[in-house]
Amino acid sequence: MPKLTPEQRQGLLDLPKTEQHLHFEAALPLAAAQERHGEALRPVPPFWAPDFRYEDFAHFSQVSRDFVFPSFQSPDDYLALAGPIFRGIRAHNVRYLETSVNLFLLERHDFDLDAFLRDLRREAPADMEVRIYCGFRRNAYVGRLARIIDAAAESDEVAGLDLHGIETLALEPWTREAWARSRACGKRNKAHAGEFGGAQSVLQVLEELKVDRVQHGTRSVEDPALVSRLARERTVLDMCPISNLRLRVCPTLASHPLRELVQAGVRCTVNSDDPILFGNYITDDLIALVEEAHFTLPEVVALLRVGWEEALLPADVRSRFLGELEAQGSVQPPAPPR
Repeated sequence: MPKLTPEQRQGLLDLPKTEQHLHFEAALPLAAAQERHGEALRPVPPFWAPDFRYEDFAHFSQVSRDFVFPSFQSPDDYLALAGPIFRGIRAHNVRYLETSVNLFLLERHDFDLDAFLRDLRREAPADMEVRIYCGFRRNAYVGRLARIIDAAAESDEVAGLDLHGIETLALEPWTREAWARSRACGKRNKAHAGEFGGAQSVLQVLEELKVDRVQHGTRSVEDPALVSRLARERTVLDMCPISNLRLRVCPTLASHPLRELVQAGVRCTVNSDDPILFGNYITDDLIALVEEAHFTLPEVVALLRVGWEEALLPADVRSRFLGELEAQGSVQPPAPPR
C-alpha cells in the first residue's frame, strides 16, 4: 500500500486539530510508564506491535490496570503528570481538547473536585483550550463515588459527564438522573456506545441519556434507521479508528465504517482514545486513514472541520481556527494515489 512521504506526514501534523475522545489517564507519556514499569515496556510496550490486537475488552481492561492505573493513585499523581500529558497532546497541534478523567481512581480520597479540576487545567499549555469531562462506569453510583458523581453533574468546572466501561451492562436509574441534572446545568454530556454493545447501545444512550455526542458509535452502521436518525439530528460520533482496530471492532482500517457514516450524513470526528494503550496520537490516526483506508486530504480536512465546528468555543475563536485549517489544508502535499 502507498505510504506518505515525510513531508506529507508533517503536513498532517501541522493541521490544527481538536481531540474530543481522549481518556486523560491513557495519555500517560511513554517515558513515565517506562519509569514505573521498567523493562516490561522497553524499548516500547509489546501492545504497540503493529499486529497486536487485544483479545477482548476484558484483556484491554487488564492491561489498563497493569500499566496505566498505578500511575494515578492520588490527586497529586494527576497533577504531577498533567503537564507532560498535555504537552504530548499539544505536540500534535491539538489546540482544543476534551478529555475524560476517570474519577473512580480517586474514590478513596477526600478532595475538592472543583479545585482539583482547576489545578489540572492550569497545567495545560496556554495555547490549548481544555474542557474536562468526568467519566464514570455504568455501575459506579456507590459510596463516595456517588457523591463525586453528584458534584460533577453540577460543577462549573466540568464540561459534562461521560459514561464508559462495559457497554453491555444495563443502564442503572442513576445514570438517567445524573445526566439529566448535568444537562439542566447546560452541560454537553457524552456516552460510550456502539463499540462492543452494538447499534442498540447507541440507540439506548440517545433515548435514555439524551446525549448528542457518542464516543465511538462505530457499530451504528449496523442499523440504517439509526444512521438516518444520527444524520437528521446531527448527533456527533467521536470515532477512534486505531482503537477500533486494536480492539477488534473492525478487522482492518480499510473496512472501518467511518467513510460510510460520513457519506450518509453523520457528523464524525477522529480521535486517539488511549494513546499509551494503542501507541498512537491523533496524527497517527489521520496517517492511518490516508495510508490504509485511502482517505484523501479533503476528506481528512472535512473530519477535522467537524471537530472545530463542535468545539465549545466562542464563535470568533472557532472561526479563526477553521480559517487556519482551511488555509493549511489547501496547501498540503497530495495524498498517495489509491
